[in-house]
Amino acid sequence: MIESMQRRNVEVERLSVYFHDQPDGEEVSWLRVEHETSVVMDAKGRGLARRALARAKRPYVALRNVGVRLSAPETAMEIMGWRFVRIDRAVRKADRTRTILSGRHMEQMPEEGKQRFLALAAFFGAVRVIASEAKARLLGSQPPPVPTLRGGDA
Repeated sequence: MIESMQRRNVEVERLSVYFHDQPDGEEVSWLRVEHETSVVMDAKGRGLARRALARAKRPYVALRNVGVRLSAPETAMEIMGWRFVRIDRAVRKADRTRTILSGRHMEQMPEEGKQRFLALAAFFGAVRVIASEAKARLLGSQPPPVPTLRGGDA
């Protein structure tokens, strides 16, 4: 187990250096990453690549089943838009969970627990309003388009 963790850390470091050396806005396919780094880009390899991108401090847009597009001035708003979409989805999910929990357990909760639960619900409500407004201001009513690889295999 320790050997596999060490091997993964070496692969993450190799991928981190690889992504650090790529120019801004570069569209990198998983096939190209695998060819140039010798790290297999299966589901685990793509997870290692995402960890390496975070370690290299390289924001990116995922190109579904193809690869990634590294950040550039023209993709900065797209990347931020996707972050707002993710925040909005997570807060909506938390709000649905709150609704279910309050319906099932609110009556049986002690008074102090009810107060804390309602305070937390108000917090999620405020975050949801802010995230929805920011998403609408930045993106309009539509989520950003699903990115695709441009110009052949990168």
